[in-house]
Amino acid sequence: MSTTIQVTPRQLREVLETAIPNKRKVLIVGAPGIGKTDIVTQACHAVGADLISAHPVVEDPTVPGGMPYASEDTEGNRIAEFLPFGLTRKLMAATGLTAAFLDDLGQAAPATQAAYMNLILKNQIGDHVLDADKIVWIAATNRKGDRAGVSGILEPLKSRFHILVELIPDPEDWTAYAIRAKLPVQLIAFMRFRPELLHQFEPTAAMINQPCPRTVTHFGQLLGDEYPDSVRYQALSGAVGEGFTAEYLAFEGVYRECPGPAEILLDPKGAPVPDLNAENGMAVTYAITGSLASMASPDAIESIVTYGARLPAEFSAKLMRDCYQHDPRIKNSHAWIQWASTTGADLFLN
Repeated sequence: MSTTIQVTPRQLREVLETAIPNKRKVLIVGAPGIGKTDIVTQACHAVGADLISAHPVVEDPTVPGGMPYASEDTEGNRIAEFLPFGLTRKLMAATGLTAAFLDDLGQAAPATQAAYMNLILKNQIGDHVLDADKIVWIAATNRKGDRAGVSGILEPLKSRFHILVELIPDPEDWTAYAIRAKLPVQLIAFMRFRPELLHQFEPTAAMINQPCPRTVTHFGQLLGDEYPDSVRYQALSGAVGEGFTAEYLAFEGVYRECPGPAEILLDPKGAPVPDLNAENGMAVTYAITGSLASMASPDAIESIVTYGARLPAEFSAKLMRDCYQHDPRIKNSHAWIQWASTTGADLFLN
């Protein structure tokens, strides 16, 4: 049985950044909450394309085709014409490269999906013609098994897209995003420690949130709020569920007991290095490297490289990757250049 071609968030963005300028239509499939819409937005920004979004799930078939109204032809005969509105009207007014993004397409009624078919194939529906040199179609949908109201996508509509891929979560990509978004350092370190918890989504009728890139990001935002101790666990659990929250809070306790990054930067040769074989040794190592990476700067990188060299190679590499993502300026420092020349750091610059 054939399967959908899978891509990580970084790969999807690279696909879109090539497809959009070339006006190649892309259909993205994936579970709820893994960043489909955000990645489309980021890719459009990267290539300088305008983005106009629509949600066919709340549309009827008249939206893409236009609203019928009575008119007269040049000879005075009564005729029916279609008044463009919504997405079609906006696309007709496009002045530059524009991505027409149909979000949650799979939830739309078959009649609404069918109404988009000629528009997507030929940039034309009825008398309404779009500028094919400006418009590129992108769509996203959840999967039928996600309990997201997806009944499927019409086969002739699906085949109108040049590229169909399934987005899958990737802990490395999420970590890079979390650093850019300035989510709490301790959460980033925890996700380094327990990357398998990033996506624990299972369709359910229960009224609970489960870990996925969206809810874990919400969890990170909640960590900055000062909830009273009496309700903090409940509030955090409401974002991602009790299992994730319990594990994170245990890690947070370890994080608080670790040597501070300032102490390590002052004495990188003498500061204690965690024992991976000790109880909580792995968690302590992730906590220390996470907090240390958050201090990365051209001034601090020499001390970080010195301390990182004392860690096992796997942790040293992750530390340096996160340092680079926190502050790319470090690549011009002598310490980074010396480290990169002996380890090969091209991997970190992607």
